[in-house]
Amino acid sequence: MILGLKNNLKGLLEAILRTNLISFDEMVDVFLMDVGRDLTRELVSPNLIAELWGLSALQRFNEIIKSD
Repeated sequence: MILGLKNNLKGLLEAILRTNLISFDEMVDVFLMDVGRDLTRELVSPNLIAELWGLSALQRFNEIIKSD
């Protein structure tokens, strides 16, 4: 079940990137507000963040999800 959700999430993140409807930071905020920090860590692959938005976004993502 989690694998299917991760695959759907990957498609959603790729669509967000292509359309530029929301910024990376807004996308992360939405995840944190809707699913929380723990599920965001589990569902959003750091490799996918790096692939789609680059290493600087990955660093920001890691800082955001690790902060208390």
